[in-house]
Amino acid sequence: MPDSFGLALAKERTWVLLTGDGQLRKLAVEENVECRGLLWLLDIMEEAGHPGIQLLHDGLTVLAEHPRCRLPRQEITIRLDRYRVTIEQE
Repeated sequence: MPDSFGLALAKERTWVLLTGDGQLRKLAVEENVECRGLLWLLDIMEEAGHPGIQLLHDGLTVLAEHPRCRLPRQEITIRLDRYRVTIEQE
């Protein structure tokens, strides 16, 4: 029910739907609703400089270590490496 409501609201208001659910993503595409995931959101936060690169690094590290994490490992590694370089330069 919450997923259906989120999709309906995003479609009605032409918002971006944020989800990691594969079935909901597929339905969003069928309904012409722009759909993004957590990694996209982290990229937006990184570009904005908030909440800070160390916090992004620490948070993504915790998520990546969770046994049920389904985020693509290669994409996680790309971001963690980029965060690490930025932290070292500060």
